[in-house]
Amino acid sequence: MRQSIRATEVPQPRRQRRPDPVESAILVSVDRAAELMSVSRTFAFSQVQKGIWPSVRLGRRVLIPTDGLRQMVSRLESARGVEDGGE
Repeated sequence: MRQSIRATEVPQPRRQRRPDPVESAILVSVDRAAELMSVSRTFAFSQVQKGIWPSVRLGRRVLIPTDGLRQMVSRLESARGVEDGGE
């Protein structure tokens, strides 16, 4: 005689949290950086061309270091805090 197993009795494997692709990426494309910063692709490329955004070239590709983006945002936040009187 076979016993039936209920779905609730079967242990479910734990889902592992997938790492955030931005956290694990060292470099991202200018398109992806623009998306992360909520700006247009054209604006992002102009920032790279002016040297405002950090970038590296690998062959023909222009890539943005994610650490450089984080540092840039931190500096902008710090500057804004100074302008706003620390608030």
